[in-house]
Amino acid sequence: MTTTQKILLYPTQEYPCSYLPDRFARCLFLDPSIRPTADLYQELSDLGFRRSGSHLYRPQCNQCNSCQSSWIRVQDFTPSRSQRKILKRNRDLEEQHMPTRSTHEVYQLYSNYICQRHYGGDMYPPSKKQFNDFLCHQMDSSRHFIGYYLEQKLIGVGIVDQLEQGYSSIYSFFSSGLSQRSLGSYIILRHIERPRNRNIPYVYLGYWIKNSPGMAYKIAYQPLEVFDEKQWRLS
Repeated sequence: MTTTQKILLYPTQEYPCSYLPDRFARCLFLDPSIRPTADLYQELSDLGFRRSGSHLYRPQCNQCNSCQSSWIRVQDFTPSRSQRKILKRNRDLEEQHMPTRSTHEVYQLYSNYICQRHYGGDMYPPSKKQFNDFLCHQMDSSRHFIGYYLEQKLIGVGIVDQLEQGYSSIYSFFSSGLSQRSLGSYIILRHIERPRNRNIPYVYLGYWIKNSPGMAYKIAYQPLEVFDEKQWRLS
């Protein structure tokens, strides 16, 4: 790390893991009293940290290293046959940058998504406070809400932080009634196309967990590199 800023990191207590059964998790958090600069945010991202609301964190579990931070090398990415079909299938969608805050239309889509896709999970039930705390906090980076519209109706939202070396995919949510469109995959593919066109090297995808059905999908975006304790390597 090249920054001269002094920082403190705090471990959490162990808690039941949300992704792997019969395991306990623990995270390492940046001191919440520190407002990260864009440089610090970038440097911590390169060390496997992620943003959730106002917090930067990284898993630091005892006897487990299954959660591995991942990024896509966008200049080397070539969509697979199925990914090309997804891009073609969604050519009729209109894409717009949106206000980076809660609106009735955006929150309603988010609420429906959590209720339908994550019923009973850590984020259920949804609330406006949860939405604002999780997705509307601004750090010293460019945050983008990108909306996807079908015949002027909002059907998907992707949220990214723009860092010096890449786009960090924070979260996406979409209409679950359009499963044939594979909107989750489409939003990731569009996240890859934007930095590629601007010669930005990476898209940070968050944590890849090989044995978690909900997190293993990221391996489909190649070349995918993961941060394995001390360095980035091809998955």
